[in-house]
Amino acid sequence: MEEIKINGLTVIKGDFEPEGKYRSELSNLMIEKFGAGPYSEQAKVREVITFAFKYFCGKFNEICELESAAHFYRYIMSLHEQSIEIAFLAKDSDYPEGYSKENIALYRRILKWILEKACDVPLQEEETIYEDFIKKAHWLLNELLYIGEMIFTCATVYAEQDMIEDVAEIVFDEDNQFVIGHKHHYDFVIDRIKISYGGHAFKHVVDEKPVEDLGAALKRCFGIDYGALTTVIQELHKLIVDKGGQYCGFDWESLPLSAESMFRADVNNARQIYKGLTLNRDNKLPLEELVCKPYSMNRYIHRPVLIWNIGGQDFALVGENAWRESIIELTSNKIPWGKAPEEWLLNQCFKTYMHSKEDEHDKWLDHEVEKRLMSKNLQYDRNLTSLHTSAGRLSLNIPDVGEMDFIIVDHNSRKIFVTDCKHLLGRYDMMSQKNDFANFTKSNGYNQQIANKIAFIRSHIADLDFHIRAKYATDARDITTYEIEGVFIINTPTFYMFNSDYRIYTVDIALEAMTGELQDPEFTVILDEEEQQTIFRIKYPYFRKPDYHLIDLLEIETSENE
Repeated sequence: MEEIKINGLTVIKGDFEPEGKYRSELSNLMIEKFGAGPYSEQAKVREVITFAFKYFCGKFNEICELESAAHFYRYIMSLHEQSIEIAFLAKDSDYPEGYSKENIALYRRILKWILEKACDVPLQEEETIYEDFIKKAHWLLNELLYIGEMIFTCATVYAEQDMIEDVAEIVFDEDNQFVIGHKHHYDFVIDRIKISYGGHAFKHVVDEKPVEDLGAALKRCFGIDYGALTTVIQELHKLIVDKGGQYCGFDWESLPLSAESMFRADVNNARQIYKGLTLNRDNKLPLEELVCKPYSMNRYIHRPVLIWNIGGQDFALVGENAWRESIIELTSNKIPWGKAPEEWLLNQCFKTYMHSKEDEHDKWLDHEVEKRLMSKNLQYDRNLTSLHTSAGRLSLNIPDVGEMDFIIVDHNSRKIFVTDCKHLLGRYDMMSQKNDFANFTKSNGYNQQIANKIAFIRSHIADLDFHIRAKYATDARDITTYEIEGVFIINTPTFYMFNSDYRIYTVDIALEAMTGELQDPEFTVILDEEEQQTIFRIKYPYFRKPDYHLIDLLEIETSENE
């Protein structure tokens, strides 16, 4: 393993030394349980991937449960604190060759898993020589980084199987070691999608001063300044600076009691706020659920106050960067979507505030779409609850229809777009991307809802024609023969947009894509094998099993020789 520096901060870069023993052991277990492979049929791949996932989770838990030195977990907390600073502040050019933001994201995730697991472990204070400690700590971390990466890989492939047709296979190399891979052209397209994601603006809609806005709500609903909450933590760290500062624990009750004594806060309200930001052995998730439910509120990223049992006594530990990261995550990617710590939602005032933020942010996307529509030569109507027809008002407030966010008419392409705006959470892995997939594809999900609206418009096209003519009287045109298409406009990319039944576009490119100014990229992939060449064209949707056209190389050579 290697210790690297990014902006003067330390990152531990794992190596593949642990791979040999774990891969050999798991390969033997796979062959013993499932046969010699390869495993290509998707039900079998899922069974084997689940087996591998449980194997690696078991190893991760075992290593952590056998390591009882509190000093080790404090060291991990120190590395995690540094990783937050890197993730938030480092530019692409700051990363050394061979290491990237994608690497730091997985590294940070695994460090979080270790810190959460420490809540389960009876820890002890142990004296050790520094050099011996560092050697052991690096060995343990190297093991956990490799195992954690494999846990993430297994969970990713499992999630992909729900979203991609015939996606994965597991084969064995010449040494009978398993290899997990994508089938068909999927690796190629995934690489291209990473480039495409970089080209989209990630429109996470946040307030100009999100923390200040949350602070105002905490003051209004709990009677406590946000600044008081952070000051309490800083002062507690100062009291124990000679013991380790932010990496040393203190009695949890010191948090609400200090808020009361220092700022005259109501101790019960302070206790409620801090409890909403606390993770302990009782409310933390088991590792398997932690990996597969990254959207859960009971995770370190949302609850930065950790409770560890050291020497038989519970202590609270909170990293100052972890605290800031949690508040940013809550204000930017949770509260605006109607999610907050369950303890805070017991306060009706705060619950009302959260829902007001949810409503406000839902409307933002509609406003942004309309702003862009006004700059285009497109006719539209917004938030339709009825159509103005020759016979009077035709209500859309009927079963299976309901309000339509936008009806957009493009006379150039002769298309009518039935458009739904979906304000999505930011998703950073396939496990959480699977939630978007489910929301679109489940029974009566988004796809079915827009299909119902399309069917309604199709059966009332003359009424829509009357409605649009009435609004745009000076430029009235017959739209009764136009093609009707369902489209979703979203605020931030989601994986399903590359494979969806109805087109899904981010707000930045939606109108250009709908009107044909932007075209879907197409790719030609040629696979050279021993005696034949496979060639296929990849068009949208990109993750469907392709039709293969085989070219026999021997026949080509014979023909050329003749």
